[in-house]
Amino acid sequence: MKHSLLFVFIGIISFSLVVCNSSDQIKPLKEETADFDLTVATEIVKSKEKLIVDLSLKEKITQTEFQQLQNTLEEQFGQHARTILSIFIPYDVDNEMPSEILLTEETFYPTVFHKEVEVTKAVIHKSYYENEIFNETSLRITQDYVGKDENLLDWQREYIYTKNTDDEWELYSFSGVLNFAGEPYNAEYLPLEC
Repeated sequence: MKHSLLFVFIGIISFSLVVCNSSDQIKPLKEETADFDLTVATEIVKSKEKLIVDLSLKEKITQTEFQQLQNTLEEQFGQHARTILSIFIPYDVDNEMPSEILLTEETFYPTVFHKEVEVTKAVIHKSYYENEIFNETSLRITQDYVGKDENLLDWQREYIYTKNTDDEWELYSFSGVLNFAGEPYNAEYLPLEC
């Protein structure tokens, strides 16, 4: 009995090692990167961040406005809409909301509409695999604060887009700092570009 359990255990360990050692199969055969037009990248980001600027300048919204906003953010930000909403709306969106919803005052979400916030890099990254179904194309757009405010030095955000079924760039994820909260931050921490 002990010998058969030992063989089963060795078999499981051997199988696990073989499966775990298959990382060579998931590595891309070829990768390419190419610069993407910064003007076009800025327009892609602006289409999303305009909603955020408009929201950040409000003090309160009604339940109806909230529902409309939630739908619009889901269209623009997909699965990340709740993350964006949670920055500005301090309520559990799954529970009953008051008739007027007060927005968080001490939060600042830097956007390309703010002075000294720019799209500084845009790159298309392509990965090719043996099985074409795994091929990937992504657009990485990097924003940086280029001013001298010590609270914002080294601030950076990267949006990562992938192509949807209509061959349009769709937000996949983001990295970096989304927003700043608490004193001294607010929606007007940096002036908006005219």
